[in-house]
Amino acid sequence: VDSAGYVGWYTSIAIDSLDNVHISYYDWYNSIDKYDGNLKYATNASGTWVTQTVDSYEGMSTSIAIDSLDNVHISYYDSTNGDLKYATNAVPEISASPASYDFGSVQKRKSSPPATFTISNTGNADLVIGSVYLTGPNPYQFSIENDNCSSRTIASSGSCIIEAIFSPTKKGTFNTLIGIDSNDPDTPALNIELTGTGVMGHMRNEGD
Repeated sequence: VDSAGYVGWYTSIAIDSLDNVHISYYDWYNSIDKYDGNLKYATNASGTWVTQTVDSYEGMSTSIAIDSLDNVHISYYDSTNGDLKYATNAVPEISASPASYDFGSVQKRKSSPPATFTISNTGNADLVIGSVYLTGPNPYQFSIENDNCSSRTIASSGSCIIEAIFSPTKKGTFNTLIGIDSNDPDTPALNIELTGTGVMGHMRNEGD
């Protein structure tokens, strides 16, 4: 699996649902002393053994576990600070469909039909959504009419719905953003761009 020096200390092993092997272990091959090595991880999930360094200069007393989605979780000892540490490959991933929306032309002081946005978790860990709000240059021309995403926890492959409308108070083209805060480490604030154009209503002359 790994033969680069003094590797394999504090080994822990787990098997996933496809019978792939996952191993966490300690490597002090290139360290100053045996308390200054690296936490490493190895798996044969790709068909061949692949190893990687999870944390440098730490990683004693490792313990590995696999959850029901085959995500890897490793606990280990930080000898520098005397702390218990944790590493995982399970992360949430937020996405929105559609990613933007143009309401087109709407008469001044009228409201558009609602636009529906599906917020999905395409990652492999729970997505925790915080606030949903309007931000950007013209938030007062738009409104969120239905929000069942705020303060929700969305499981992997799950989703929730937000609806917004455009209600222009004057003529012109307006833009704003729906902001969605979450625990997605790559996109902690997802923005959905909204656009709409306010127009005058039709004039009508009536005879006697």
